[in-house]
Amino acid sequence: MAKTKKWHVVLCAVLVVACVIAAMFVVTSCKDKPSDTTGGDFGAYDRTDLSGQSIASTSSSGVVGDLSAYTSVNGVLELDGSLYVSDETGRKVYKLSTEGDIEKTYTSERQVNGVVTDGTNIYSLEGGLDGTLVKLSKDLAEVSSVAVGHTPCGMAVVSGKGYVTNRFSGTVSVVTLSDMKVSSTVTVDGREPIAAVAAGSDIYVACHLADEASTESVMSANVVIISSSTDKATKTLPLINGASGVRDICVSPDGKTVYVSHLIGRYTYPVTQMDRGWINTNAFSIIDTAKQEITCACLLDEVDHGAANPWGITVSSDGKYLCVALGGVNEVMVINIAKMNAKIDSVVDQKANRVVDSLDEIADYLPFLNNCRERVTVGVGARSLAEKDGILYCGLYFDGSVAAVTLSDLSVKELTFATQPAETGLVRQGQILWNDATGCYQNWQSCSSCHPDGSTDGLVWDFTSNGWGNAFNSKSPIMAYRTPPVTFNGGVIDAEEEIVLSVLGDLYNNAFTDLQHKALDAYLMSILPTRSPSLNKDGTLTESAEAGKALFEKNCASCHPAPLYTDMELHDVKTDASGSADGKFDTPSLIDAWRTGPYFHDGSLNTIEEVVKYFAKDLSDAEVKQVADFVRSIGAENEQYGVEQVRGTKPDGSETYNIYTDGVKLKTITVRKQTADAAERVVVALNVYDKDGKQVFYSDCAVSGLAYNSTALITLREEITLPEGGSYSISIYSAADGKPVATTLTIK
Repeated sequence: MAKTKKWHVVLCAVLVVACVIAAMFVVTSCKDKPSDTTGGDFGAYDRTDLSGQSIASTSSSGVVGDLSAYTSVNGVLELDGSLYVSDETGRKVYKLSTEGDIEKTYTSERQVNGVVTDGTNIYSLEGGLDGTLVKLSKDLAEVSSVAVGHTPCGMAVVSGKGYVTNRFSGTVSVVTLSDMKVSSTVTVDGREPIAAVAAGSDIYVACHLADEASTESVMSANVVIISSSTDKATKTLPLINGASGVRDICVSPDGKTVYVSHLIGRYTYPVTQMDRGWINTNAFSIIDTAKQEITCACLLDEVDHGAANPWGITVSSDGKYLCVALGGVNEVMVINIAKMNAKIDSVVDQKANRVVDSLDEIADYLPFLNNCRERVTVGVGARSLAEKDGILYCGLYFDGSVAAVTLSDLSVKELTFATQPAETGLVRQGQILWNDATGCYQNWQSCSSCHPDGSTDGLVWDFTSNGWGNAFNSKSPIMAYRTPPVTFNGGVIDAEEEIVLSVLGDLYNNAFTDLQHKALDAYLMSILPTRSPSLNKDGTLTESAEAGKALFEKNCASCHPAPLYTDMELHDVKTDASGSADGKFDTPSLIDAWRTGPYFHDGSLNTIEEVVKYFAKDLSDAEVKQVADFVRSIGAENEQYGVEQVRGTKPDGSETYNIYTDGVKLKTITVRKQTADAAERVVVALNVYDKDGKQVFYSDCAVSGLAYNSTALITLREEITLPEGGSYSISIYSAADGKPVATTLTIK
């Protein structure tokens, strides 16, 4: 089925980013020489973690925070009467009995992204930039391993070869499983290949996000077909217009039908309401493998009851049921395939009892699956699925357990094999809320619907604040707390205001408590950039990116200065001025830009090369590529610590964050430890300058004892009022040798 641009809907659930500091560690200070025990211009405090958790560990989705204490089930399979369960945050694979008893445990030093089998061995998909496929025995003893691409998430097996989807490399590694060697690498025509399944001799690869610019008539994710005989991509199937947030793919037992779970973003019209899936609907697409064509897309939602965030998808071994995990509403949907196919056939054959006139219309008809489906409540964070002998196993990401659903009577038994912390810390609470649609009107969507994994859905949305007809790119919340304003047109100054407007007001009707608000803040602020696939394996710049860095500093750094790679100013760069009162738009941070396309406020450019060409017209094509290679590499690799927030108070008593405003009294500085191997003890130094560049204030403070990705809140003992037209800078350097551990942040 060709993609059509035919609907009535719009807008992502949330742009968000905010600013109440949660999960804060606090320290002591100094006056002339930094000290951890003496008073000074910065106040002295005991180190306290308000979230009740230390912060460590990186997940495959780029979510970094204190999650190592939790069990987070992101993969489940059944083999020879045992369950194998992968734990993303705990970095483990468990072998369980079907009653949930732990029989064996494998522990990795890398993040664990999933678990698969070839029927003989178990394979753990691990790592980020250091992506690795690990072969395990059935008793979880490590047999061998092989390096693959960035963040391996899925694998399909055909004729002794494993086809590993490398999410952030945009590739599939073909691994000969007998000797664990990569025989070839297939570049995928799609954005973030996230899952794969074998149908006959072909491999169907599902890509997570839409990969077109907004100027294209269709924006959607793709399914790419690879032939196992040639190990080359043979066909690309674009999903329905607006399809994004793809999570899983499966095949029927007879190999004739492939199913893909995803959202349909109704971005083509301005958002005016939440009812009837006006913003996002939740769906799966059906692919006919004989024709290698998409048959149609079916909506999981009911007319007044959404089925937010479909995740895992599988067909029962008898071929009777299609099962879909509904991650946002903590349910599993069980669909009678025969009844569904009868309805589809009635449309194809134009029978009198058909409910729609064409296959394309199925994707717009919410009642289509009525009388074909049942919804089953399981637990929090329903994601991965596996079925065996009439028992459906659903991995519960946030409960850290597995729900066993008997398909004959839909009874549920929870298999609890791990103990979660007695109290849920703020970062984890925020992560749960970000993915929770149960508080949304009619359960249509969660924050992650438009910002999956705390990033972006790759679509453009027509917000009322921009004036009708001015669709804006879905921004990533990563680093947004540090880089006000939040919105492209500067209409929202800080992230805390945006989270109140978008999440609490529009999406959840102000139903959140102050604690939940702080939890969302804590979660969003804890998300650090994902290491770029453009980097060398050791995290260093490539030769091309090094050359591009010099060109960037000459041509681009005035508006995109390190360490935040934005001057946080509004500029008129002669783009389409629609949606801006004066033609000016916010200068976005380039951190993590490699995964946040399309680009410009309106999403009109699809590649970083196109953006570089727009601004640096005198560069040669080779130089454009070098600059683009550098921009694609920008993250936090050389920033051991970072300034997360500088808080001040205006004369009227209102607060400001990370901006320079004349007359503001600076109050606090929050710094975050951003790399695991960062210096143990550092000095944070504040300088304030007048309009002539003369220093009018200096103070510094020693910080020590922070865990990876935890923060220190530093309160100024002496308030300093910012002079008119001045600036301030914050430097962080090692207390041991005086070397910088972060690029000096200057705010004017």
